[in-house]
Amino acid sequence: MDSRRDSSEESLAEGFRIGQYEVMSFLGAGGMGEVYKAHDTRLGRDVALKILPAYYGSDDERVRRFAQEARTTGRINHPNVISVFDAGEFNKRPFIVTELIEGMTLRTYLGNNGELPIRKVVEFGIQIARGLAAAHEKGVAHRDLKPSNILITVDGHVKILDFGLAKLFHEEPKNEQIRETDTVSLSTPGKILGSVGYMSPEQVEARPADHRSDIFSMGAILYEMLTGRRAFDGSSAVATMSAILSEQPQEITRLRLNVPYALVQIVHRCLQKRPEKRYQSARDLAFSLEELTGQSDTTFSSAAGLAARAAVAQIRSRPGLSFSAIAGIALIVLLIVVNQSDSIDASAMNVVTPDPDAPHQIERLTSSGKAGGYVSLSPDGVYVAHDLEDGLWVTHVPTRSTTRVVEALPGEIGVTRFSPDGNYIFFSAWRGEAEYASIYRIPILGGDSQRIVANADRDSITFSPGGSRIGFIRQEKERSLLLTAMSDGSGESELSSRAPEDMFMSCSWSPDGSRFLCSVVTNRKPAIIEVDAATGEQQPRPEMKAFLRIEWLADGSGILGMEPAGTALQIWKVSYPGGESRRLTSDLSSYPWISASRDGSTIAAVRIDMTTNLWAVAVDSSRALRQITTGVNTNDGNFGVAVMPDGRVVWSSMASGKSADLLISNADGSNRKRLTFDDDADEVWPDVSSNGQHIAYARIPEGDGSRSDIWRMDSDGTAAMRLTTTEDAGTPRFSGDGKWIFYRRFIGDESYLFKMAADGGEPVQIEARPADGPAPSDDGRWLLLTSEGRLELRSMSDGRTVRVFDRKGLRRWRPDSRSFAFLWGRSGKLDLWLQEIDSKEPRQLTDFEPGVIVAWGFDWTPDGSEIIFSRRHQTRDVVILKRPL
Repeated sequence: MDSRRDSSEESLAEGFRIGQYEVMSFLGAGGMGEVYKAHDTRLGRDVALKILPAYYGSDDERVRRFAQEARTTGRINHPNVISVFDAGEFNKRPFIVTELIEGMTLRTYLGNNGELPIRKVVEFGIQIARGLAAAHEKGVAHRDLKPSNILITVDGHVKILDFGLAKLFHEEPKNEQIRETDTVSLSTPGKILGSVGYMSPEQVEARPADHRSDIFSMGAILYEMLTGRRAFDGSSAVATMSAILSEQPQEITRLRLNVPYALVQIVHRCLQKRPEKRYQSARDLAFSLEELTGQSDTTFSSAAGLAARAAVAQIRSRPGLSFSAIAGIALIVLLIVVNQSDSIDASAMNVVTPDPDAPHQIERLTSSGKAGGYVSLSPDGVYVAHDLEDGLWVTHVPTRSTTRVVEALPGEIGVTRFSPDGNYIFFSAWRGEAEYASIYRIPILGGDSQRIVANADRDSITFSPGGSRIGFIRQEKERSLLLTAMSDGSGESELSSRAPEDMFMSCSWSPDGSRFLCSVVTNRKPAIIEVDAATGEQQPRPEMKAFLRIEWLADGSGILGMEPAGTALQIWKVSYPGGESRRLTSDLSSYPWISASRDGSTIAAVRIDMTTNLWAVAVDSSRALRQITTGVNTNDGNFGVAVMPDGRVVWSSMASGKSADLLISNADGSNRKRLTFDDDADEVWPDVSSNGQHIAYARIPEGDGSRSDIWRMDSDGTAAMRLTTTEDAGTPRFSGDGKWIFYRRFIGDESYLFKMAADGGEPVQIEARPADGPAPSDDGRWLLLTSEGRLELRSMSDGRTVRVFDRKGLRRWRPDSRSFAFLWGRSGKLDLWLQEIDSKEPRQLTDFEPGVIVAWGFDWTPDGSEIIFSRRHQTRDVVILKRPL
């Protein structure tokens, strides 16, 4: 190295040279050293030269490894990571040379702007996560990620600075001490290392820190961009470190209104204290953020539609069902619609600016995740009644104090409603073994409950304007009824009726008392009708949104209701009588039940959040679990999972936000690729041929669950061809030799089993009786099917039924063809079980806590050691939505 003067510790003057780099001007200084604008005289370009403190040069081996690390970082060729050109040592001072970029740090940017627009947070977050992913995949972790190490260029792009430097500096002596400043310096030996407010818990405790430490820091940065506040910001460094280890940041939605809940979930996951609970890769974090960049208000044709279609198929396949059973299935449809709130995916969620008249503040009233399905707000907006597992509770909204007014019942509590005068809570419930619910009332502060109506629908209680009468629904075998009675239950009177197949779902009495608006099912589709409160005459209202549940606003200006947007039930307001609609919520949660205050300024709602991802479970005694996908609201695998012979996984996903598509990835979820791209159809229930060359699947046209055909494509997503043309075929399964595809067809209202050549041809019916769920074994010996309500093991050679199993459900053969896995539910949840064909009893493989269930898709790994399955977790809480004052 040559120089014009010795400057081992002094700042470098203009014209000073270190090798080929000539200093042009001083740019700034920090804990990592000084930064200069310099000119590369060899290549004729301007660069940034960072020269570090001299004490790092006292260890030749450390300097050598620093240079090696810097060169490794230099191999990260990514637009969101600053390019490293060179590294070396000058007068015992290590230096590094990078590209020179015009811009400001994110710290300065935040100082100028405070909290950032949601779109900007997501945009910056995606770029940071992509840069992290590129570095992590090269084996380089940052370990000091913070706003001052992130540069925002003049054209709005993100560059991560100082990548790879922190790894060297973390190898310090173990006599750590804490300096009570914002930053615990990385440049002074003997200190705990990192920037205090952005350190991960493992860094605070001086434990080994890998790439997941960067993800924690990323969560703290996202939090600060969203709120303008640091996630962890104690009165001293010690207090901040203590908060990182043991406290949660203040809830984002309390600091900023209308942050999309999916984004809150992403930040929450990044900030998990334990590394294994965070995103396991920055690539998955980037993928989740990318999901927040393009939601369209799609219709009921996606996952919720698929769920409804499945339930409709049950009704079609069982024409002898009683009316009560049909009503039960219809309610299941509603619950399934609600439960699919997690299924909007990449390019699937615009950060929507709500209407200025819409509620803009969402506050969580409960946080257990175990709220029931119903909520009621008192007319003055002061009290909320809601059900939990252990009874009916009333919460005082201003103070959050709560009291239980009804103990847990032997049956379930249904809809709750405050009387218009606010003195009573009316609720529906089952007691004992009663077939139908009854309606009860209880004083608002508790006491003895009084049954006022027997045999009522659980989902509908509504009041006349003064509260002297109630309206409710009753489902009978031959009729669906709308009735009224006095508020004490006397004077019951039938007002209007419908046929069972076109039943009433919910009704709301108008504020002037002249009419009801009711949600009904007509030809298996929801619709709104108006019922004259005096005559019972019904009038269709086709111009109004077909809400599942409705509530009049007290001023008579319109109604509130819930309708699927994408696959989440969102809250809408519809004017009356015009029918103009406006969406009040724009997030990925589902709101299955709402209740408004008298002035309409406050809404109480049940909010359901669902996460569905791919997991794997070992079938040995360990039952070890590993997570494969971590995207938020992707609905991964809920409508089918299949494993390739090479271990890659094919699964259904809501990747488009408009329909279900098929994706393929490595066994660990990396290198995912979309195989189908038709936004006007759902591609579901994949199966893979034994040689891995082809994928069979069902294709369901948008908006028509009654039509479905079998298609086949090459495993790279090309050469898609339609195999059936009957528009009633589904659940394809390849034979073990790959020559045949078994499937089921609906003929009339019954399901029958067929097979056809894998490359197409004339279908062959293989079972005369109605049957479903064909599953041929890999060795070609066995066929599992469901017929007459039982699971049968059939010999493929002679058609004999070899064994009948007590428990039926979706099933997949293990590759050895000696056992199969099946999905079976009890105690309100679904789990995976293993059945050896020579054993009497099955063995349970998963046993998740309530609220976590195995979804519908699963398959075996090629060696039969694991099952890859779709796992769904649901939380329910009560929230309050308030309009701006």
